[in-house]
Amino acid sequence: MAKYKEAMNRVKVSKEMQSRVLQNVEQHFGKKRRKKKLMMWIPTIGVVAAAILLVILLKSGKTGRELSSTENSTGTNVTTEDPGDLAAGAYSVNEHKTVQELSDAVGFKVKELTSFSQSMKGTAIQDISGKIAEINYSGNLGTICYRMTKGTADNSGIYDVYNTTKTVKVKGCNVTLNGDTGKFTLITWTDGTYAYSLYCIPGITEETALKLAEDTLQ
Repeated sequence: MAKYKEAMNRVKVSKEMQSRVLQNVEQHFGKKRRKKKLMMWIPTIGVVAAAILLVILLKSGKTGRELSSTENSTGTNVTTEDPGDLAAGAYSVNEHKTVQELSDAVGFKVKELTSFSQSMKGTAIQDISGKIAEINYSGNLGTICYRMTKGTADNSGIYDVYNTTKTVKVKGCNVTLNGDTGKFTLITWTDGTYAYSLYCIPGITEETALKLAEDTLQ
């Protein structure tokens, strides 16, 4: 705690802010959590660095995940970071009636998912700042947010820690599956030119995930 107070003295914040940070640090390390929603590297940097990070988060008024993503009106997580140098908090969501309209808005042909059963319907077709193509589906598999972007960076905006992570080759491309208890919530892959992601609630099987990824790799 002495090292923490020394570090805090170097950070110019009000007494009220310091009090809030101390309280949050005590709560954070006083409780056992199964999952840590902040960045995966936080547990390795020690108490001092974590406390300094909490100061930054408190000054911004957001949690670690909120700094990276927010939620739109459909409940789907929307990135506020890269790809395409999207500044945190500076983005726009634009609705479209067809996938062709979406393709025109983002400047590339959006590949559709064709392996869904008939009970899965598209509920929203939209672009995020003209850079991220996003189609939301709902039906017998729950809800699925599908994204496609130029480049190879992860475009999901999801930074959760999962119990199970595995990588499977599909048509020569690595498909990464993340999830718990036999079902996968976050699936990401790239063909070297475009990046893709699926965010699925409550989760889908590996077989379904790989079929959907293959739809984009034809």
